[in-house]
Amino acid sequence: MTATAPAAATAAVPNRAAAAPSRVGRLFRREVRRLLQAPVTLGFLLVFWVLAIVTGSLPDGPGTRVLRDVGASVGAFEHIRLFTFVTSGAWSGSVVEYLLATVAIALVGFVVERHWGSVRLLWVALLTQFLGVALGLGTADILDRLGSDLASVMVSDAIVGPWPMLVGVLLAYSATAAPLWRWRIRLGVLAAIAVLTLYNGSLDNMLRVGAAVVGLSLGTVVLTRTRYPRTRRSARRETRALVAVVMTASALGPILVALNNRAGGPFVVLRYTLVSPQVGPEELARLCDLGVTATRCEEFTRQLRFHGAGPVILSLLPSLLVLLLAYGLTKGRRFAWWAMVAVQVLLTGLGLVMFLQALAHRRQPELRNVPFILGGNTLAQITPMLVPLILLAVLLLTRWAFDIPAPHGTYRSLVRLLAISIVTLFVAFVGIGLLIADQFAPTPSLAGLVNEFPHRLAPPGYLGLIGLDFVPTTLGGTLLFEWTGIALWAVAIGGVLRSFNANRLDTPALEAAEARRILETEGRHPLSYLTTWQGNTYWFNRSRSCYVAYRVQSGVAITMGDVIGPPDEIADAMGSFADFCARRSWTFCFYSTTAGARDIAAGYGWPSVQVAEETMLPLGSLAFSGKKYQDIRTATSRAAREGITARWISFPDAPLEVSAQITAISEEWMDTKGLPEMGFTLGGIDEIDDPAVRCLIAVDANGLIHGITSWLPVYRDGAPVGWTLDYMRRRTEGFKGGMEYLISQAALQFQGEGAEFVSLSGAPLARMEQGRTPTVLQRLLDFTGHRMEPVYGFRSLLNFKSKFKPVYQPIYMIYPESAALPRIGNAISRAYLPHLSVVDAIRLLRKLRPAKERNPGRTPPAAPPPAAGPVRAAGSELAPQA
Repeated sequence: MTATAPAAATAAVPNRAAAAPSRVGRLFRREVRRLLQAPVTLGFLLVFWVLAIVTGSLPDGPGTRVLRDVGASVGAFEHIRLFTFVTSGAWSGSVVEYLLATVAIALVGFVVERHWGSVRLLWVALLTQFLGVALGLGTADILDRLGSDLASVMVSDAIVGPWPMLVGVLLAYSATAAPLWRWRIRLGVLAAIAVLTLYNGSLDNMLRVGAAVVGLSLGTVVLTRTRYPRTRRSARRETRALVAVVMTASALGPILVALNNRAGGPFVVLRYTLVSPQVGPEELARLCDLGVTATRCEEFTRQLRFHGAGPVILSLLPSLLVLLLAYGLTKGRRFAWWAMVAVQVLLTGLGLVMFLQALAHRRQPELRNVPFILGGNTLAQITPMLVPLILLAVLLLTRWAFDIPAPHGTYRSLVRLLAISIVTLFVAFVGIGLLIADQFAPTPSLAGLVNEFPHRLAPPGYLGLIGLDFVPTTLGGTLLFEWTGIALWAVAIGGVLRSFNANRLDTPALEAAEARRILETEGRHPLSYLTTWQGNTYWFNRSRSCYVAYRVQSGVAITMGDVIGPPDEIADAMGSFADFCARRSWTFCFYSTTAGARDIAAGYGWPSVQVAEETMLPLGSLAFSGKKYQDIRTATSRAAREGITARWISFPDAPLEVSAQITAISEEWMDTKGLPEMGFTLGGIDEIDDPAVRCLIAVDANGLIHGITSWLPVYRDGAPVGWTLDYMRRRTEGFKGGMEYLISQAALQFQGEGAEFVSLSGAPLARMEQGRTPTVLQRLLDFTGHRMEPVYGFRSLLNFKSKFKPVYQPIYMIYPESAALPRIGNAISRAYLPHLSVVDAIRLLRKLRPAKERNPGRTPPAAPPPAAGPVRAAGSELAPQA
């Protein structure tokens, strides 16, 4: 027996070794086939490099003669040399640009050609290159004729490079992409073009602007896919990302022009808000020739000497702080929003000071034309004040998206750290400055050092408004003078970064752990795991054997389901929680409760109303056979034909390519709704990021995820006895029938594991008719559900779940009295839609209008009769929130 095992193992090794080349070969052949699917892209790259070699354009770009013949220029535009509008895209300016362009062409071309086909890519690329270059050159020519200083530099340039073509194709393609990627592409490309054009200027950026206009117009008018609804606002995460990109661009733009002496964009003056407006030798000689007073010349001379590495680093640190705050905005941090608002307010104030200073300088003829004093251009004078005002407006309009606080005490610690740092650096600057006072010119006094310390902390860009009283003359003095502010900025940036990476718990860790312990023993109800979600606060009875998960909205304490605890203690715990709320002047509301809780409430005299319908699948003998499960079997068969398989994953441990696809599917689904994502009892990406939650994905042979479902455990005596469906999403262009397939596969898997039941969760504001006469309140809720159906599809969700022939169980809301219902209704609405803005509310009301009001010229279809039993779903294209 012992001799056969090694032999078997040895025999297996050659098989694996032989299989390895086969796998590599299949992978190679698959990649070759993919490349051959993009002949236009491959052909262009071939021509691109052949022309570079044949014309000797490597490594420094085409020579003067070739550039004159094929480059795009204002002269070529004036002489109607139309072929240059296209030929300019077949060369590049240097070997580095050739390499960058090759990577960009490959990335954009392969993706777009696979989706569009070769013919469409070819004509769109040629059209956007030709019209985009023509529009850019024409604009530059018009600006030059109008006397623009910016355009006067452009007329002498000849431009080559495929970037206008790439910009035009990308923006045209965005019109045909899914909503999520449509906005990502447009924001990224337009933000980059805006930064380059506004801050850097130059003719090549003008050509990209022209291509962007053509690409957007072509995509919007000709290529738009009507099946993707147009939305005016993305989901919360996407909004955070968009605002962060805008703020990042505002910080990178000034750095770009500060590092490029040839920059000449309309916002070039903003370099002076980051880099000290030093007076170089040429400017100094020019000023002295203009008759500037000796005092001013001496001040400029001091500033000229103060030009070491320290000011350059200090110039970049404020921008680094803005970039750091933009990172905080992507995480939705409240502090990042407030800090960014403060930064923009400060920059607006400093811009106003610079504007007033510029007006004063304009009255001095000898300074009127000095570049570093904002020039005589009105736009240049108001730009430092106008840009932060625009950014401030963006922040105020998106305030709703940034609501995540830091852990308790985080910013007290940060303020304490900064205060200690400032005091320490102040003492060091003044004390050491007195000890080495002879290393400055002129020698500073105690009062001079104290007065200079705040200036050492400010960005050098504003020191020109203040002037320097003394400058260092030795290395020791330079280190103290230039690096004191850098030290404080470094501490501030490190502290802020640490605060953004700190995680906040909505409730103390000990209480959360204790609630989970009770849940794993007594959490019998299908919705009990929802009590672990973030945003809930925990109340415990005196014996700490029961708990209630709740959140307070507008003075109403809304519970997340039933009281969790031993069955014989539930009634007392409900009464105690009601007393707890009364002591705090809160109105209690037991929300999403079971029939057992409703019976207990009736004993207290509390009314109740059904607010949802839960669907249960008992396990043990479940088999999707027979005519009644035809839809389920069809979905399973289709999955097998299309090579779709079901795979279990844990989202926190999933590979990046898996988690990124799931996130993209979720955000795409939310974007198509055009309304904020609902929360509270409806889970999202944050809720599946939990090791205890199991996710089942539908994935094809190429690794593309078509749909996902998540399942919450239902515990009894420390072990899962059932699972509850929470999260459902399907890719817009994914496998039809994906939800039926995933749910059926999950139910059979759980049955094989010995689970007792599967809950398909509840459908809010939807219910099955039970033959009882509904109350006035129940009819009102039914009417509300009917009106909200076009937006959130709760009844369609219930109909969809009826495919699985479940057992229906009502879900109730318990409240103290009818007079509290308006308050409770408002609180529940805020719990589900905490970020609903006025614009959202107006959009929601428009979507809730009856069909007759939306289409006054059409007769609305007849309403279906009330369902007396399970209703066949309208289709499987739902990707609802459970």
